[in-house]
Amino acid sequence: MKQVRYALLTTITFLVFFVVAFQQQLTNVVASSLTPLQIAEYINHERLAKDIPPLALNPQLSQAAYLKGKDMLDKNYWAHFGPHNETPWQFILKSGYDYVYAGENLAKGFSSAYDIVSAWMASPKHRENVLEPEFKDIGVAVLRGNLRGEYVYLIVALFGATIADRPLQRKAIPALAIIFPEDGAILKEGIVNIRAKGVNLNPKFVHLYVDKVFIKKLQPLKKEEFVSELSLPSGTHTIAIRATGQRHEPLLDFVKVAVANAAKVEKQKDYYKSGISVSLKDNLLKLDTPNVLSFKTLYMRVDNVIYKIARFPYTVELPYVPQKDLSLHFVVETASGTQLEFDKVVSVDRSSVLAGRIGFINLSGPYKTVFVGLSAMFFLLSFVALIIALKGSHHLIWDVLAADLLYILVLVLLNVGFVTV
Repeated sequence: MKQVRYALLTTITFLVFFVVAFQQQLTNVVASSLTPLQIAEYINHERLAKDIPPLALNPQLSQAAYLKGKDMLDKNYWAHFGPHNETPWQFILKSGYDYVYAGENLAKGFSSAYDIVSAWMASPKHRENVLEPEFKDIGVAVLRGNLRGEYVYLIVALFGATIADRPLQRKAIPALAIIFPEDGAILKEGIVNIRAKGVNLNPKFVHLYVDKVFIKKLQPLKKEEFVSELSLPSGTHTIAIRATGQRHEPLLDFVKVAVANAAKVEKQKDYYKSGISVSLKDNLLKLDTPNVLSFKTLYMRVDNVIYKIARFPYTVELPYVPQKDLSLHFVVETASGTQLEFDKVVSVDRSSVLAGRIGFINLSGPYKTVFVGLSAMFFLLSFVALIIALKGSHHLIWDVLAADLLYILVLVLLNVGFVTV
């Protein structure tokens, strides 16, 4: 019995230790993705995207943000103004920041800097503070504690500008951007050349990250330009670069890309290419598939005209009857998001073309009337010429034969394509 009791106590002790350790580990993981620097970086990313100068991290504003957050936790309130009329501005002045413009954004319950800034950008009032051109500095504090019975992360961001701030000259505004690859690009597996541009950086280098893991420090290849080779496995990846501006503005830019296995891409391309059957009869181009092809979007280009194909079978009525083989260019986005491009050639039925030119199958309106009338007239003249020849009168036969030859010449020209109707 004692052994069972000891075993139970040991198990319970182990479980308690495991839960505490797991909670502490989870706290460390969440905290590592939620820092004042990261929040400031995402804010500056939004400002630079709108051609607005980035904000510098200011230690005095950061101290004021911490004091404001601590005051909310101590007095258990969640508002811009405290229960005793405490204002954000008194914390700013207490920190020694002599402001002429100031603003405050609050957030709680978030676990990543990206989600916080995205929420602020979705709120008109918070968005105004993030994108206000008058603000030059920012201070951010991240606190964790019990607020109104809920154990949460509390985020305070204070924006400001002092009397000493002068309008920045355009050339002094720092900027950071990834030039290649573009956001949302689909790349083939292997070596990728990363190209970025950084303006007015201090120090003059950038840090390269892939999926939040630091890769290397990049020195400028030439003025303001950074280049690096990067090997990416298949899957979805976030490529990010970080740097600092002349006034210690934290700068960030990032792109999300999908990397596909090269052999897999070619296999998928062959599957879709062979899975689409194309036929041409006269001016009707018909597409079908013996298989069930799944795709997000499918486009076909014919003679610089683009058709969006929603389902099969699909028919295109061309404005003309093709006289030679048609080249079709397809662009398909698969259900997994991979974009594939391939070409198919559809052959023209030569017998149909010949019948169309000589038998008037594809002629209509006045053209058909004229050519049918000429055919009947020349047939009648040929018959009359034959009767005249049999009766021994040969003086008109050469004129009739010349007219017949002219008609035959017209048919030959139509057949070889010199004359089209």
